Amino acid sequence: MANKADNLSLIGKRIKDIRKNLKLSLKELADSSGVSTGLISKIENFRTIPSLPVLYQIAQALDTSMADIVSLVINEHPSHYVLIKNGEREIEEREDSMGLVYESIISTSVNDSTLKVNLIKAMPGTNRQHISTEAIELLYMVSGKLEYMLNQDSIHLEEGDSLFFDGRIPHAVINNSGSMAIMLKIYIYNNANL
Repeated sequence: MANKADNLSLIGKRIKDIRKNLKLSLKELADSSGVSTGLISKIENFRTIPSLPVLYQIAQALDTSMADIVSLVINEHPSHYVLIKNGEREIEEREDSMGLVYESIISTSVNDSTLKVNLIKAMPGTNRQHISTEAIELLYMVSGKLEYMLNQDSIHLEEGDSLFFDGRIPHAVINNSGSMAIMLKIYIYNNANL
């Protein structure tokens, strides 16, 4: 079963799918739920996990149940390991990250945290604007070169480099190298703080 523990992605994907099926814009969902457009965008683009009150408000605005939104997350047959075979990983649609291709490796809960790992391809010419996530992030450059912005600091990364930072700091990705760069990105979300 592909991505059977991919909690963060599944919740955001399910909300986005329901919203799009209802032909609602982010702003319309925000207005009807009382949740900010920015927070809904972060949830749908896998940058945060909704708290229970926020999930309830979104479910009410979508005229569905919280159980429906999290139904894909429930694992009826828990196991002591998660195996995701090559070819079973999914590409995550992220509307706020044009030029970046996110391949979900795994997302799973560990105690009071969620661990999420992505393989990210930065296409030549990528210039993603500053965003933030509610996670601690570790980035490892698998191949290529790119510029990573943390606030106003410009950090040049190349194959083999690692960057560890608080994802709440606005960060941007720029690939002016003329060739694709590949990153392994590890996110650790503290569920108690969300």
